[in-house]
Amino acid sequence: MTVITTLPAKRKEKQQLFERKMLRQLSLDELERDIHQCFRPLLSLQCTSRKMNAGAVSKNQSVQAYPFLLDQCLDTVIDAYLLGATHGRFGFYGETVCEAKERCDIEREVFVHGLCAALMGWADEPKERYELFLGATEPLIDRWWNKGFQEGKKAYRLRLY
Repeated sequence: MTVITTLPAKRKEKQQLFERKMLRQLSLDELERDIHQCFRPLLSLQCTSRKMNAGAVSKNQSVQAYPFLLDQCLDTVIDAYLLGATHGRFGFYGETVCEAKERCDIEREVFVHGLCAALMGWADEPKERYELFLGATEPLIDRWWNKGFQEGKKAYRLRLY
């Protein structure tokens, strides 16, 4: 007796296999470093604005003081990377980066505003800091989307999909 598989199940399996291959090329250390550099000024300002003990949380440890925010940032950045890698197929077939970005503008905006909202929940004055967090999250998501796009384009060129 043969096993019958459906087309959506086969597509999902192929997508998961492609994502696993793309994640092998991703360095968590590089991700963490980029997130720390991006949010260190904002979170250290928040620590000093709360007048926390300088011995308990120094400027270098400010991002480490919020490990739950680091996890949220990592999840969102990895999702942006995988979205870019998936859209690398369009780059392989001749679209420019800008054209491929337009295809997924809604998803990228969801990542940017979702991460910004998660960070805003821990800010002292949410309305005043929104522009700061938005200004930090947008380039971060774009940078990792572009890296994913380039890696996805390379994978399609090398027929690793």
